[in-house]
Amino acid sequence: MVGVAVLLGAYLQTLTPQKPDIYLIALAAMFLCAAGNSLNDRLDIAPDRINHPERPLPSGDLSLASANIITLIFSLLSLICSIALPFRGTVMIIAMLVALVSYNYYLKRIPIVGNVIVALLGAVAVVAGALVAGGTIWKLPGVWLPAALAFFLHFAREMTKDMQDTDGDRLAGYATMPIAANSRVTLNLAAVSIGLMALLSLAPVYLNWYGKTYTYLVILTVDIPLLVVLYRLYRNQNESSLRVANTVFKLGLGFGLLAIYMGGAMN
Repeated sequence: MVGVAVLLGAYLQTLTPQKPDIYLIALAAMFLCAAGNSLNDRLDIAPDRINHPERPLPSGDLSLASANIITLIFSLLSLICSIALPFRGTVMIIAMLVALVSYNYYLKRIPIVGNVIVALLGAVAVVAGALVAGGTIWKLPGVWLPAALAFFLHFAREMTKDMQDTDGDRLAGYATMPIAANSRVTLNLAAVSIGLMALLSLAPVYLNWYGKTYTYLVILTVDIPLLVVLYRLYRNQNESSLRVANTVFKLGLGFGLLAIYMGGAMN
């Protein structure tokens, strides 16, 4: 998903992303995401024994030493790819690595802050592709619409993930939003984020940025499913509802990227 977001950013920038650097930064971002996820699971093994006992580390299917090696390998692969990039691409990958490490070791324990970092990293993936593709990135709709949509969707998913992981996070001493406040406040934040995303997703329809394909795809595969999931969560916040919500949010991101690509991308 991260690699696709990077390539979409490059496509929105040039419509013909043929530079090898574009594929290198997509690989670098993919490896970086893999390293970040591996590190996160390595550090979260205690809460995951409660929240997600089926995962490889808490279930014992993977050793801690193996997880450390996986994190190191993917981090090095990301950095190796970034070295061959233009300077701003290298700087972006290193900055993302620093943000991921800071998140995993400290920031995810702070309400809202850690969630915003993850959402920003999701949005930055689109911008990274555009930066390496070259030219100005400030024209509209460009990369800023998909970046904003990715941010709001990632943030909402972060909120519901925290709600799902409350028991283990409390045991680990994390001050996530459901623990620092309560689940209702957390759900309200997710709803506001999804509402902003839905409104923003309709802006291209009224501004004639994209074609009818975008309109149908974004409404039917992104906006409506997300609003239905939110309605379901307000009625029932059990484990099943939260798990479905997190899956639909992830699918919504993929369909959102597809909608923008299929909609004609750029004037």
